[in-house]
Amino acid sequence: MKNLLLKNYKKDKVKFTTLPEEIYIRELSYRGYLEVMRANTPADKFVAAIIFGVCNEDGSLCFTSDDCDEISNSMPFETIIEVGNAILDLSNKGFDTVK
Repeated sequence: MKNLLLKNYKKDKVKFTTLPEEIYIRELSYRGYLEVMRANTPADKFVAAIIFGVCNEDGSLCFTSDDCDEISNSMPFETIIEVGNAILDLSNKGFDTVK
């Protein structure tokens, strides 16, 4: 059943200017959307989008909420903004207030 659910997400392989190789991103789940909306700052919203939007080729997520500090401390701010924006754009759920 889990594999069927993963196939329902829009997914894309994207080359970002701030990363050396392409990565897969997918649209946000409802939980991902809630976490983005709960974040206190615009930068935290982009980190939440990365946690719930960067995925493997099969659509399974690469990160968990436990990775928030690691992403925030090790990923350049420009990359967080670029990848987070792409995930929000792919999700297309009225995120104008997030950006």
